[in-house]
Amino acid sequence: MKVLLLSILALPLFAVELISYNIYDRNDRVDLMLS
Repeated sequence: MKVLLLSILALPLFAVELISYNIYDRNDRVDLMLS
């Protein structure tokens, strides 16, 4: 039960990390294209 709860709590954090990484990666690519 505890593991399940931890998984549920960790999932949004992982999703946010993934989204912010994707945004950063996209900005990085735009910078490369502009330079």
